[in-house]
Amino acid sequence: MKPSLSFAAALLLLSTVLVTAQRPLSRGQASPQFDQLAMMVFEKQLKQDNVTQMIPTRNAESLLTHRVDPVLPKPGKKADQNPFARGTSFTTIVVVVFEIDKKGKVRRAMVVSGPQQLQAAALNAVKKWTFKPFTDHGAPTAVGTSFQLSFRAR
Repeated sequence: MKPSLSFAAALLLLSTVLVTAQRPLSRGQASPQFDQLAMMVFEKQLKQDNVTQMIPTRNAESLLTHRVDPVLPKPGKKADQNPFARGTSFTTIVVVVFEIDKKGKVRRAMVVSGPQQLQAAALNAVKKWTFKPFTDHGAPTAVGTSFQLSFRAR
């Protein structure tokens, strides 16, 4: 059996990771904040699906069979109106939580941290990922996990 975490431990771990790993956009914008309401909604959805385990990102990464990288939004022309304007340099992270179902497909993905302008790109990418099913005592089982997606432009 692969290690798993209780919901409370997973939420505590995720919130700690978010606090220590966030990087602001380079143009003086504030770092993204951990969205506790989104995590509460996600936890409720997992419970409705009878998902009782959250697995660490490193365990989920070992099961990843197909990954699609996020595509940055098209750059605008005015840097002061669009943080992704041509010539703008930034590095930031979007954190996505999601369920991996018994067949290894992503379900119920939602962003819990990251700039609003990058959230759709992160979700669109993660929803296309596939995993080997997580097994508990040899039986495929649905699990929850989180990933940090890095966005970088120079």
